[in-house]
Amino acid sequence: MTRPRDPYRRTKIVCTLGPASETLEQIRALFAAGMDVARLNFSHQTIDWHRERVAMIRDISAEVGQPIGILQDLPGPKIRVGNFPDGPVELKVGQEFTLTAGGTDGDIGGVSVNQKALIEAVEPGDPILLSDGTIRLRASHIKQNSVVCEVTVGGKLGSHKGVNLPNRTVTLPSMTEYDHEALIAGLDMGVDFVALSFVRSRDDVEIARKVIEDHGRHVPIIAKIEKFEALENLEGIIEAVDAVMVARGDLAVEIPLWDVPQVQKQVIKAANTAAKPVITATQMLLSMVDSPQPARAETSDVANALYDGTDAVMLSEETAVGSYPVEAVEVMANICVATEKKLCRPGSYLKLPADRRHLVPDVVATAACMVARHLNATALVVPTRTGSTAIKIGACRPSQPIIAIGTHIETVGRMTLVWGVVPIYGEDLLTHESMLMEAERRAEASGLIKKGDLLVITAGFPVGGPGSTNTVTVKMAGEELSTISTD
Repeated sequence: MTRPRDPYRRTKIVCTLGPASETLEQIRALFAAGMDVARLNFSHQTIDWHRERVAMIRDISAEVGQPIGILQDLPGPKIRVGNFPDGPVELKVGQEFTLTAGGTDGDIGGVSVNQKALIEAVEPGDPILLSDGTIRLRASHIKQNSVVCEVTVGGKLGSHKGVNLPNRTVTLPSMTEYDHEALIAGLDMGVDFVALSFVRSRDDVEIARKVIEDHGRHVPIIAKIEKFEALENLEGIIEAVDAVMVARGDLAVEIPLWDVPQVQKQVIKAANTAAKPVITATQMLLSMVDSPQPARAETSDVANALYDGTDAVMLSEETAVGSYPVEAVEVMANICVATEKKLCRPGSYLKLPADRRHLVPDVVATAACMVARHLNATALVVPTRTGSTAIKIGACRPSQPIIAIGTHIETVGRMTLVWGVVPIYGEDLLTHESMLMEAERRAEASGLIKKGDLLVITAGFPVGGPGSTNTVTVKMAGEELSTISTD
C-alpha cells in the first residue's frame, strides 16, 4: 500500500482503457490519479491487445504493492456498425446512408452491421438510432441484405458504435460466439470481473456462469442494466449476479430519456438492499473528452450518483479516447471526496433491510458497524477468504475505512470494486494473527491508522472451522490478538 489515499476515498473509480490510455505510463498515470478498476471493453481492440493491457496492469500493481481490479466487459448481442478505416464520418441531415449485413468497410455513404437480424426486423419508416441515440436515421426502403436510410439527426459516427431499433424486437442470442471466445480468453488472463451486456433475465446470467464454472473459475459477474426487459426482471437478475451496472447509454435508448434518473435510483436502491455492489456508468464527465474542465451539470451528476448509493462511478470515452484522461480521473476523485464529506458523517452506517435480518453474516456485519459507531473506532478490519464479509460491511456504509485482507489474489481483486474497502493482498500469510498484523502494518504505513487507535475486527470462530463470519472483536492497534478464523 505505497500510495496512500489522502484523503480517504470510499467510492471506487472504474476507468476504460483505450487509445488514450494504452501504454504502461498512461495506465500508471490513471492509477496515480485515482483509478481503482480498469475496464477492458472487448467491443473494441483485439484479444491480444487486451491481454497486453492485463499484463501491464498486473506489473503496475506489483510495482506499487496495491491491487488494481480488471473488469472484462463483453460486447453481448449488441448490434454494431462495422469499421471506418479512414476514421469517423460526419453524417448530415437529409443524406442517404445504407446499413448492410456483411463485412463492408464504412464510408460516408454507408457501413456494415454485425447482425443480419436487424435487416430482417426493420420496416420502412422505422427510426434507427446510432451511437447511443445521438444519431438518428429513418428507414426508407429495404433491399435483400441492406436498408437504405435517411439521416434525420446528424453527427459523427465512428467504428463499432451501437445500433438500436426502438420500435421492433430483434431476436438475438444472450451470448455470441465472440462473447464465448472473449470470455474464455479473459478467464485465462485472470480478469477480476466479467460484465455481461444486454442482460434480459437471470437465464442470461446463468448461461455465462456455467461457462465460467466449466472453465474452473469463480469470477464475479456484473449485469449491465440497459434493456427494458432487465427492468422487468430486475429482482431475479440481482439475485443471480455479484454486482450490477447502470449502463445509461443504451438504457436511455430503451426507455424515455427523462425516465433514466428515476430508473438509476431504482436499480441502485435494489442493489444496495441486496448488498450487491453497483456501478453508475456512461457520460458522467463526457465534456472532458475535449475539455480539461467538466460541465457544471456533470459534477452534479457524479455527486447525485453517490447520493443515490452507488459503489463506483465509471469513465468511458473520457479515459479511453479523450484528450484529458488523467484530468478526468482527478476530477472524478475530487467530486467523490467532496460529496462523501456530507454523506459519511462520523458514526454513520445504514441499517440492515428487513429481509436480511435473519442472516447471521449480515447481522454480524451490521453489528460490527454499530460497534464501530458507538465506540468511535478508527477502522474496521476484515480478514477474509472470499471477500463476502467485506462486501456486506461495505453495504452498511460505515464512516470508518474497511481494511480487508485476503490471502487469495482473486478475493483481493474482487474487493477493488466495493465501497469503502481498502483491499490488501496478504500473500503467504498462514495464520489469521499474521493477517491482522499485516493489515495493521499496511494501514498504518498508509496513514489510515496509528498505534493505539481502536479497531473493530469481524471474522469467524472457531479457529479453522467451517461456517460464516460470526464474531466481532475490539482491540487497540498494536495489541496482540488470539487466533480467529475467517470466512
